[in-house]
Amino acid sequence: GIRLYPTLLFEYQTVQALGDYLAKDIPQAQPSPSPQPERTEKPDQRQPVRTFLLELLSKRLRVRSEEIDPSLPFSKMGVDSLMAVQMVKALERTYEIRLYPTLLFEMKTVNELSNHLEKEIPSPSETIPSPLPTLPEELPEKQNQNAWVVGKEEGLSLSGITPRACREGEIEVDVRAIGVNFIDILASVGMHPRIKEDRFIPGHEVAGVVIKGGPNTSPFRPGDRVMAVTPSGGYATRAIIPAATTMPLPANLTFEEGASILITGITAVACLEHYGRLQPGEKILIQAAAGATGMACVQLANHIGATIFGTASAPEKLARLRSLGVSYPINYKEVDFAHEIQRITDSAGVDVVVDSLSGDAIKKGLDLLRPGGRFIEIGAAGVVEVPGVDPTKLFLNNQQFMAVNVMQLSENPVLLDRLRNRLSELLREGILKPTIGHRIPFHEAQKAHQLIRERKNTGKIILLVPSDQKEGVPMESKND
Repeated sequence: GIRLYPTLLFEYQTVQALGDYLAKDIPQAQPSPSPQPERTEKPDQRQPVRTFLLELLSKRLRVRSEEIDPSLPFSKMGVDSLMAVQMVKALERTYEIRLYPTLLFEMKTVNELSNHLEKEIPSPSETIPSPLPTLPEELPEKQNQNAWVVGKEEGLSLSGITPRACREGEIEVDVRAIGVNFIDILASVGMHPRIKEDRFIPGHEVAGVVIKGGPNTSPFRPGDRVMAVTPSGGYATRAIIPAATTMPLPANLTFEEGASILITGITAVACLEHYGRLQPGEKILIQAAAGATGMACVQLANHIGATIFGTASAPEKLARLRSLGVSYPINYKEVDFAHEIQRITDSAGVDVVVDSLSGDAIKKGLDLLRPGGRFIEIGAAGVVEVPGVDPTKLFLNNQQFMAVNVMQLSENPVLLDRLRNRLSELLREGILKPTIGHRIPFHEAQKAHQLIRERKNTGKIILLVPSDQKEGVPMESKND
């Protein structure tokens, strides 16, 4: 009979911790003979929020609270986007107020945030429980398909849906496989940088069979095997997708391989060839190289003939990078990757950096660039603080700082076509190969997200959509 938050298990990550928390939060079945003050995790609301924030950071970062500089930006402390969301949820639970999930990116230090919250948090006498807002009823009576829906209160949940009709330039796809990307994890906790609706279906990368299309969807026909990038709606058994961001699935690829390679492949081509202009003999640093995009970049860099420095967070990931041809695998959890690269290169640095980390890693990567170097950011730069880029330094060293966002690339049809054609060549020639690390059933999407949250994934995570979950599935493609 109590209301819990969907992120509770990310805050209390063991049975013991969760049990201790709930034991204090769940009312006893029988009242105590003598009234006792309620035991609660909530601090006195007149106590400065700054103290609570420092204790929260101390727990998350595993340092003593007195060692935390309250004027230091959260990103420089090592607070990433998921940790920021968890902290906001903890503040909401503790002070019984509603906050924006992006609060820690707007108030960037403990001092700023505590000053802001002290004005927002009511005194105990002013605190009046308010009912949680109800979500609009949006599911029609006929529910013959399934989708993972993100709601404001319930987080990510599996629901029945009926796909809307295709508009001009759209196709309806019977989804067979879904690629899981980091942006989906942000979406599931209300942190998607572009989608702001209270309820929406996440997912940006799918492969399947065309069912039907609206006007102007040539050359796609019912029964065609396709792989596609979509602005949203990919976490569904049926998806409405722009024809402009869809391409034929090569005959030699399975559905799951198609869902694993489109975003990662286009990103690799854009980073290394289009923007990075990587040349034979140059040195490249690929951050988080054991992820799906990182592995695609490794394969392409090997084909070009570059010397590769690749970072990862676990010994088994480093071993995988060695097997792919990374000359210098570096465990960024154990050593300072920038110092290690400067040592190996005798302080010469690298020509290209492909970064998917955040905060201090960006500044260190920029400092590693040689004159004429190119820095390409592919992480969630829209939702984390990016250290200031010194334009004078870039100018004097003829360096470049760029960002690659595949969803934004889709708004440039000429460039997107060029990148997709190049990806098709690389797939056909066997230069780029899908690197699937985990195959997870569609109904276990939350398990896939947990793997990424805990940084336990290697390669691409794929959600498999079995045909027995569908009604009215079209005939198999002739290419199957």
